[in-house]
Order: sequence, then structure tokens, then C-alpha cells
Amino acid sequence: MTLSADHMFTAIGLERTVPDGDCNSTLMRGTWEFFVPMPGDSSGHSHVTDASATQGQSFGVIFGSGQSPVCSGLTGEIQRDAAGLDICLVEDGDEACADDEILRHQ
Repeated sequence: MTLSADHMFTAIGLERTVPDGDCNSTLMRGTWEFFVPMPGDSSGHSHVTDASATQGQSFGVIFGSGQSPVCSGLTGEIQRDAAGLDICLVEDGDEACADDEILRHQ
């Protein structure tokens, strides 16, 4: 998966990483945006994606484009473990990735 500064991405071979195999295409494109606190939410628990955000710990992913998305939107969680930084793609931010679902820089 390659994330670019213009909030576009391309990915190859994510079908084994994306939960429940929702995406059946080997080459995928789409957009991504960092999550930020929802304006007016004093609790800090509600978040929305924001195209102008330049940093964050998680980001929303939309596969496909416009009227015909390839699969449902996902959340990318940026994590650090003993092997370094990685990304876990989940449908729900409360989910976790199995070891074979984690995306690592190679």
C-alpha cells in the first residue's frame, strides 16, 4: 500500500489483509484522510476524517472512487511494535489485526 501526500493511495495484493476478504481486486486505488476530533465534541471520543489534516494515529480509507467503490471504507491504525511501524486495516477501530494481516514496510 502506497499512501501519497495528495491523499490518494494504491495497493496491490491487499485481499489477504483486508478483513473478511471484502476486496477481491488485486490492484486497488482510492483516497485516505486522517481522523481528527469531531468539532463540538468536548469528550474527545468522536472523530471524523479531514482532508486537510496532516497528522494522526489513524486514517480512513475509501477503496475505489465516486459512484462505484470496490469495497467498504476501512480504518488504518498506525502502530509500533518490536518490528517497527506498521498499519492495521480494520472495519472497526476497536478491532485488532492478526499477525498475517499487518502491513509492514518492506
